[in-house]
Amino acid sequence: MKAAIAALTIITAATVGVHARTVADLFKSAPEKAIPMLKPSARFDMVEYYKAGMNNPTKNAFDGNSRIVKADDSVIDIELSSKSSLQIAAVPIKADTILAVVETVLTPIPDSGLRFYRTDTWEEIVVPQLPGVAQFIDPDSAKVANKKNMPEMVFVSISYVPEENVFRFANNTEAFYTDADKPDGLDIMRKSIDLRFDGKKWKEKR
Repeated sequence: MKAAIAALTIITAATVGVHARTVADLFKSAPEKAIPMLKPSARFDMVEYYKAGMNNPTKNAFDGNSRIVKADDSVIDIELSSKSSLQIAAVPIKADTILAVVETVLTPIPDSGLRFYRTDTWEEIVVPQLPGVAQFIDPDSAKVANKKNMPEMVFVSISYVPEENVFRFANNTEAFYTDADKPDGLDIMRKSIDLRFDGKKWKEKR
């Protein structure tokens, strides 16, 4: 019985240790397939530089300079290059934690991509379809949408908001157009929407 209790104590402590890992721990330990633009050694250096209050750049896989610009226990914001950024987030899903990798191309219009990974096996999780034009239409204006000239696509910046456990999708589509060719449907599109990921699907937070 004592042996069983001791074994259970060890397992429980190990489990708590896994779930207590910060995003910095996950950022450093993630395999290259999850964050291919930054080798593990580069990630380690970046975290140490940031902790020391140093602004030293670190070479990325494209031989450019990258640095951490902001970090807490849940989110790391990275200047990947002058034309792109990277956000790494530890996202709680029920009793588990997954890693979110948000890559954003900043020019000519900011536009993001998103990947999810399990943090025990580093298996990639299928990301549900990201919001498009229809999802950004204000529900109060949905009835007039078919009378509007809607844009054919959206440009969206994605960021994780740990305080609310949501991903914020900011609509940058208007910046793609000039005043002369701007579709009038932009007027009924929301500036942003917040979605929560439950491990399988998105649910909008209103």
